[in-house]
Amino acid sequence: DFFVGYWWAIILAGLALFVGYKVFYGTEKGKDIIDKIKLKIPVFGAVQTKSACARLGRTLCTLLGAGVPMIDALDITSRSMDNVHYKYAMKEAKDQVTRGVTLSRPLKTCGLFPPMVIHMVSIGEETGNIETMLENVANYYEEDVQNATESMMALMEPAIIIVMAGMVGFLVLAMLS
Repeated sequence: DFFVGYWWAIILAGLALFVGYKVFYGTEKGKDIIDKIKLKIPVFGAVQTKSACARLGRTLCTLLGAGVPMIDALDITSRSMDNVHYKYAMKEAKDQVTRGVTLSRPLKTCGLFPPMVIHMVSIGEETGNIETMLENVANYYEEDVQNATESMMALMEPAIIIVMAGMVGFLVLAMLS
């Protein structure tokens, strides 16, 4: 009876939630809060971190391999990041590298990147092979993101079946009433 009598209110509430989310996410503070929440969600946050590491490795490797100076490459990489916290981290890394600090130090101090990324970048800086190390980072994390996404989808299948069963059960009970 509720769905029949108030279908318009349900649609209006859904639309209001969607518009509210978009407006809030459009603000600087909204992006900061929502992106922080995205990083803390158990499985999804790990995928976000791995994706950012893969993007860092692939973008920097490509740009440095093409002869783009490190400062410009870091600027372009910061603009390519999806999550605002990783954008800030890359901008801070660019500023510190401009002052003569090695790239691995700001990556470590921001606390967003896994230790493996920091060690690989550090080794690449010491050996002068940073493009190769960044490519290895990108390859590893791209494969890791793919595996994590596949396992997440496998975990979602039972949940989808349970939700569908609940909807069918709700419809059956509604028809019997």
